[in-house]
Amino acid sequence: MDSKRPMLVIGFMLLGLSYGGSMSATASMSSTFFGQRHFAMDYAITVLELVPAAILGPLVIAQTEQATGTFTVAFWIFLGVALVAFGLAHIIREPYVPESMLRAKRELMAKETASSRTSLR
Repeated sequence: MDSKRPMLVIGFMLLGLSYGGSMSATASMSSTFFGQRHFAMDYAITVLELVPAAILGPLVIAQTEQATGTFTVAFWIFLGVALVAFGLAHIIREPYVPESMLRAKRELMAKETASSRTSLR
């Protein structure tokens, strides 16, 4: 058996785990942190990280392959980036919202609910 094959399989498994959950985690965090009112715009802003990743990822892979003759270094680089992202995801906390803003939001939602009920009659 090729000695590089297990490392390649593990690398792809870690890549799949880190990328596969990113879209749903981003949507969930965006909704939780910023609410549903402007969800589409908030989500669009939070996924802008995909643009530089789509540009820089292939460049890093190409440069490391040309410099070393193997893709192994690129996998280690991306493993490091994934571990940093994993660590950051575990220290991010929901932003603090003052009680006065929460009260105002609840009052606004109550008014909107009441007005929508009267318009349906």
